[in-house]
Amino acid sequence: MFGRKGLQKEPIVLRTLPEVSKAQGHQGGMEFAQVSGEFFFELLYQQMVASGDPSDPVGLENFIGLLASAGGVACIATALCELEVVKGHDTNPNLVLERQEGGQSYFAGDLPSRYLYESEASLLNIALQWAMKHGAQIEHDFLHEPVDHTMQSVGSSQFGVPRLPPEFTPNALPIDLALCAWPQADIAFEAAGLAMEWRPAALGFAIGKAIDLGASSLDPMVLAKIAVECSVPMAAVDPSQFLPRLDELRQHA
Repeated sequence: MFGRKGLQKEPIVLRTLPEVSKAQGHQGGMEFAQVSGEFFFELLYQQMVASGDPSDPVGLENFIGLLASAGGVACIATALCELEVVKGHDTNPNLVLERQEGGQSYFAGDLPSRYLYESEASLLNIALQWAMKHGAQIEHDFLHEPVDHTMQSVGSSQFGVPRLPPEFTPNALPIDLALCAWPQADIAFEAAGLAMEWRPAALGFAIGKAIDLGASSLDPMVLAKIAVECSVPMAAVDPSQFLPRLDELRQHA
């Protein structure tokens, strides 16, 4: 009546990563994470069949290495996204800890650990259940030494080198496997509408399915160690180094 503009709604303040995902229209939950993980399992498997040796198209150690390396990057990428959301109001100084070595950033802290192994919906908590189902004797401290080794080897030539018998070692280092697999996983999960905070869980289900199907061919304890040796160091690297590959794939999706 007097020329006043209508009152503007107060902007909604998003204070958690699930709130951000909901605002983006993304879905979460354990069931949807499992469906999404099994979808990516099939996608990656078919790619390996199409590009591999017809007599042995999919090497199990390479397949688990790809999934686990991508899973590690998913953990730190999710942790850094959550940090951006909560850092204005969460004063915990240990959420994400950054260390610089040789011009590269490496990360540790509460958030990466939560997505890697500490929460019920974490990458390795989900994946290793399949190895245990097939008889692998995994103790509660199974991950302590690999995590310690990863942080002690940061900046050295031993960082990210799987400590596995030669016959069970993937054909490429985890960093190269992650460069191939994580951008594809991120695109697949984005297309599926899977919430960011559930992507490590989805890859945990994918690893678990690979272990479940491969346990009759290889010792499930060996399969568990492949998953750990590939995922743990990749959960400490800077995910920004994979972004050019991600942009390239999106352009040709």
